[in-house]
Amino acid sequence: MTNKQPIGVFDSGIGGLSVLRELTDLLPQQDFIYVSDSQYAPYGLKTTEQVWQRCCVIVDFLLKQKVQAIVIACNTATVAVIDRLRLTYDIPFVGIEPAVKPALNDLARPHVAVLATHNTINSNRLNKLVASYSQQHSQVSYLVCNGWVELVEQGVDKSVSSRIVKSTLQSLIVDKPDTLVLACTHYPFLQNEIAACFDYPVHIIEPGKAVAKRVQDLLKITADPVNQTEGEVTYFTSGSVELTQRNIARLLGKDSQVHTLNQFG
Repeated sequence: MTNKQPIGVFDSGIGGLSVLRELTDLLPQQDFIYVSDSQYAPYGLKTTEQVWQRCCVIVDFLLKQKVQAIVIACNTATVAVIDRLRLTYDIPFVGIEPAVKPALNDLARPHVAVLATHNTINSNRLNKLVASYSQQHSQVSYLVCNGWVELVEQGVDKSVSSRIVKSTLQSLIVDKPDTLVLACTHYPFLQNEIAACFDYPVHIIEPGKAVAKRVQDLLKITADPVNQTEGEVTYFTSGSVELTQRNIARLLGKDSQVHTLNQFG
């Protein structure tokens, strides 16, 4: 049954809302606490130690909120520090990794392009994933998408974001990849702009649904047939409360009350 003890979810900013959306769709009766570390976004160009320090602040905060598990809805934080977090804290962590396994297992689409931040592209974790699942015919390209996190965080006008996305993808468009792996939780919010850059139906994969299913299986959460009360999401941010509220309305289509991180910690 649904455990009303909340599940913590955090990201360097609001990109993790793409994962939260899948979690609340799959587990509508569950309570969640979402932390957006927008004051320190993006994590993609920070050192591992800087990412570690921010993650510890957030995990300590979530533990004070009595969460039953923590979802790291950030590729950069997952590849950088999830192993260390698991050794340090006695709580289940679910991370998010580039969805290269399903991409590389699709024999009909051999050319896979991974779109990510600098730290994710250069991580040993990504290299091991690709090495583990590459097929003999596989072709894997990598592209660092500098500035894309900021496009989502700042709510840049679509005409501007479309131009920047297309400029970033120019070299990749020429190579005509079969599949794009969105290896940053901010990027699904640019999916329309990304798809519009290609003159064919490029296959786009992002792992939000897989993460939600992993959480459900790990915690053995099932729907309560008697009490159909919808779960609540409580939002916190280290950045601007007003901007975060606007972003949640823009990206999730719902009004919300956002608290300052550490206000209740």
